[in-house]
Amino acid sequence: MPKSHHIQQDPFVLPLIECIKRGEYVSLVKQVDSNREFWMRNKLYLLLLHHMKQTVLRNLLRRTVIALDLLLDARVPLRAFHAACRLRFDPEIEYEHVECLLSGLIANGRVRGYISREHETLVLSKKNPFPNVV
Repeated sequence: MPKSHHIQQDPFVLPLIECIKRGEYVSLVKQVDSNREFWMRNKLYLLLLHHMKQTVLRNLLRRTVIALDLLLDARVPLRAFHAACRLRFDPEIEYEHVECLLSGLIANGRVRGYISREHETLVLSKKNPFPNVV
C-alpha cells in the first residue's frame, strides 16, 4: 500500500483503496469509471480493473474467513463464499463463476489452497493462506 501522505495528495486513489479494503467490486468499478479519462490517459484503466478485481476478491474471501471464524479450520464452504460474492461482488454471480474466480486466485498465487469439488469446499493452507500482494 502507498504511504498515507501520498494517498491524501491523490483524490483518485483514496476511494479505490477504500473499495478494495471493503471488498466491494461494484463500488470499485464505479469509482474507476467516474475517472475513466484520467485512468485511460495514464494507461492504467485495464490494469486497474484486472488486478484490482483479484485483490477485491482476495480481500472478500479473507473477510469471509474471518467472519465465519474459520482461520483455524482452514475450510471454507464454497456456498458461504458464493453468498458473500452475491452481497459484495455481483448479485447475479453464479456458483460456477465463483469457482472459476477462486481458481484464478489460487493460480495467480493470491490465495494458497485448493478447491475440493467433492466436498464443495475451499481448503486453505495452514501457513499464510493469504500471501502479501506485491
